[in-house]
Amino acid sequence: MQIIEFWYMCLSANSSQELLNLVKKHKWHFEHLKPQAQEYLRNLYKIYRKNEEALYK
Repeated sequence: MQIIEFWYMCLSANSSQELLNLVKKHKWHFEHLKPQAQEYLRNLYKIYRKNEEALYK
C-alpha cells in the first residue's frame, strides 16, 4: 500500500473507530504523512467522536 492509498482510506472512514483502527493497523504510513496531514486526521477523528457522542446522548 502506498501512503496516498492510506490517506484516501482514512478520508473514507465512516466512524472514529474505523479511522482509529486504520491508523493503528498502518502506523508506519501515518508516521510518514506530512505533519499537516497527521493533524488533519487527528481533527477528523475529534469531529467524528464529537458527532458520535451527540448522536448517542
